[in-house]
Amino acid sequence: MLSVIALALAAAGLVSFFTGPSLSDEPLELAPAGTTAVFRVDVPALMASPLWTAWVGEGDAGYRRIVTACGFDPLADLRTADVYLVGTSRRPLDQVGFVVRGPLRHEELIRCVERITDEDGGGVHEVEIEGVRAIASDHGASRAAFVGSDAIVGGDEDLVRDLLRRAHGEGESLANDDVLSALYQRVRSRRELIAVARVPESWRRVLLRAAPDPGWAPLATTEAVALGARIRDGLGATVVLELSEPGDARDLRGAIDEWLGATLDRPLVRMSLIGAALSHVEVAVDRREVLLTAELDEDELGAVVAYFRGALDGALHGEVAPGMEAPAIRDPLAPDELFEPSD
Repeated sequence: MLSVIALALAAAGLVSFFTGPSLSDEPLELAPAGTTAVFRVDVPALMASPLWTAWVGEGDAGYRRIVTACGFDPLADLRTADVYLVGTSRRPLDQVGFVVRGPLRHEELIRCVERITDEDGGGVHEVEIEGVRAIASDHGASRAAFVGSDAIVGGDEDLVRDLLRRAHGEGESLANDDVLSALYQRVRSRRELIAVARVPESWRRVLLRAAPDPGWAPLATTEAVALGARIRDGLGATVVLELSEPGDARDLRGAIDEWLGATLDRPLVRMSLIGAALSHVEVAVDRREVLLTAELDEDELGAVVAYFRGALDGALHGEVAPGMEAPAIRDPLAPDELFEPSD
């Protein structure tokens, strides 16, 4: 996704003047009704965060190639990036779209996109989508529409068209979804990273398989989730899980509290940065919602990221991180887990 956004920014320089509808700054207002998930990222905050260094850094080859070709980092010019995932219950990630905002370096970007497309033996051409000038790949359905001088709407053509229709005030938006709108309001004060999502049935199985204990079975009743986080300096996060019934929420809180207590009872964990981080996690229940909050400094965040990277690598190979034993799980990204509906 980073490479797609960066390349779309590069393509922006091919069009000298852009007009179009005024884009709402509220991501749910642009999302078509039925959107699976919406993410908003404060890009400068993300790039200044330890999360960026730990999870991306210099490791994304496609992203490095864009930076090398441009001679500068296109993401450094961005203010915000909104990502939209749209699909069906069978394929909840069928379409991906994004809206990015920030000043564009037109002349430098022209030279950048020319170098990249020449190297790939492909090209782009100008089209119009919903009355807005856009760039289309010569191969495939990827599009990037340019609204004003500081916004790009990109992704699969059908989704780009839907996002622009919302900008024109046409059609129902996700802002009319009572559940996701309420969850968004619960976490939006964190500002630097916000996500809201419906949880398809197939994803619930993945959540349950990733849980550390069978007592977390109520997790499989999660219907929607929201995340709000401060990420520039350490981590301040709020996670809200909306479950099917109040009883499920109470049972899940009990399981989380029990797991936290048992984990912190281990001397090696309690004396570590992981232990310090876990001690800052608070769990509460509000009717059908389970609320988790955490405030971590940079050292604690670094320890948590390092642990979960190791734990994920171990889980993918059937291994368990020392001191944090849990049942081995299958690959949580397996296509049959993410995309196939349950029986």
